Amino acid sequence: MWIPLLIAAYVLLAIGIVISLLLNGVRPSKTLAWLLAIFTIPVGGILLYLLVGRNRRKQTKYRQHFRRPAYPPESERPKQDHGTPAGMLQQLIETQGGFPLSEDNQVELLKDGKETFERVFQALENAKVSIHLQYYIFEEGELADRLLRLFVEKEAAGVEVRLIYDGIGSLSLSRAYLKRLKAAGIEAYPFLPFRFGRFLSALNYRNHRKIIVVDGEIAFTGGINISDKYLKEDHSLGMWHDMNLVVYGSGARDLDTVFINDWELVSGNQLPLPAPFKGPILGDSSLQIVSSGPDDVFPLMEQLYFTLINSARQHL
Repeated sequence: MWIPLLIAAYVLLAIGIVISLLLNGVRPSKTLAWLLAIFTIPVGGILLYLLVGRNRRKQTKYRQHFRRPAYPPESERPKQDHGTPAGMLQQLIETQGGFPLSEDNQVELLKDGKETFERVFQALENAKVSIHLQYYIFEEGELADRLLRLFVEKEAAGVEVRLIYDGIGSLSLSRAYLKRLKAAGIEAYPFLPFRFGRFLSALNYRNHRKIIVVDGEIAFTGGINISDKYLKEDHSLGMWHDMNLVVYGSGARDLDTVFINDWELVSGNQLPLPAPFKGPILGDSSLQIVSSGPDDVFPLMEQLYFTLINSARQHL
């Protein structure tokens, strides 16, 4: 008796999803992929679509006004020839992402966790005003314990320490660790934490940023998370290899702007935007920050990659 009813409900649900895809599909290729999944994977295709396929960008809880500090007039900023591939990229990033090109940066490539965290702790120990951290994975262990001890020390010295961790990527972060942070006066907030009531709506909207900004002047970003796996071998996977950047100059200020906007989203508190970079110019590297997230109206990262691929003339 129940089987025919379940089949009928399944068919009606599938028809509803198909109609929704045909009417509201973002791109034909994406729409076709979901249609194939629904028709070729019974039950599983629909469940997968309900988990990660629906477009929730228009929902209010994912939307926010992205604040940016004042920049010099366009006539005073560095310019690329818009007829060149580099100029096209610069214009695309600034028009859609809001961050202009800056040329006063010193940028260093850091290989793997040992080199990265040596430089990170050196910068953190010299912090005088603020420490901002934002990570997809913040995992307890020797590295997290060392960070906590340093945070407590810096907070006691008057340095403002703020932490954002992803609600799913850092799901293993214990309440005990968070209580120790809170007891020391350190503010820490999750990005879209795990909640049963909104699990399906938030599962695919994660914050994968990996950013540290010290005093608004030195920033670290790249692929390395806060995990002991980057310092010592994992029993099953071995050593985790990845790269990071350390940035001095206006690029650090722009990364701090990204953090400050996310901080407003997770905490509800609005921090002042960073002041223009006034430190000594340590390098002449050109740099533009590109940020993306669930609140994007324009798919900047996709268009950026497409522009790079389309501008290739000799090899890709």
